[in-house]
Amino acid sequence: MLLPLFREGLAARPACPGVDAVRLLDLFCGGGGGAMGYNRAGFTEIVGVDNRPMPRYPFTFVQADALEYVAEHGREFDAIHASPPCQHYTRLRHLPWLKVTSSRGIKASRSSSNF
Repeated sequence: MLLPLFREGLAARPACPGVDAVRLLDLFCGGGGGAMGYNRAGFTEIVGVDNRPMPRYPFTFVQADALEYVAEHGREFDAIHASPPCQHYTRLRHLPWLKVTSSRGIKASRSSSNF
């Protein structure tokens, strides 16, 4: 039986006869917010890949270069989600109030947070 690539009700997919698990590769995974949504949608095996340590990632985590990992392991997964960081390329980074320094001389920046 062939399953369509996109279908409504992915949560029902693991219950289909002959389908044990729906595997997702989460590239540039960060803290796992996107992966939680996929988990709620029915993906049962999720592997996150990021080049920085993510000790609170809620699923299986691999610290590696995302592009190298997908080249080597991408075919092992039913779906691949990638959300590479884009903060450096956005026009919003040039807004004047983002370049303001605090009274202690520390540049106000969201990039220094541990998300």
